[in-house]
Amino acid sequence: MRFLTDENIAKSTVVLLRDLGHDVLDVKESKWFGYSDDKLLGIATRQKRIIVTLDHDFGNILRYPPERHEGVVLVSLNSPLPIIVNQAIRKLVSGKTASFFKRRLVILEDHQIRIR
Repeated sequence: MRFLTDENIAKSTVVLLRDLGHDVLDVKESKWFGYSDDKLLGIATRQKRIIVTLDHDFGNILRYPPERHEGVVLVSLNSPLPIIVNQAIRKLVSGKTASFFKRRLVILEDHQIRIR
């Protein structure tokens, strides 16, 4: 799958996704610090990438309707420690294809995954 990781996603998560065989474009590596959410979503949509973020602004489906992008994974865990995020991301992407995420807001919580 093709992902765009927001600047609030740890380097270890980027490495994990790559180790799992995914194509990851990282905001920090690209030096896109401070880019607006709209700009990042535009880049991700044009490049057919799923955004992975801790930024709850991406959870606003009125502003970012799922049918207008390739997908957003909003990590909303009680503890955003990289080791915990990595465990949850590994479980989330295991056995999934890009079509699972396409045009969806996937909210990754401690005990559930919500899909909008």
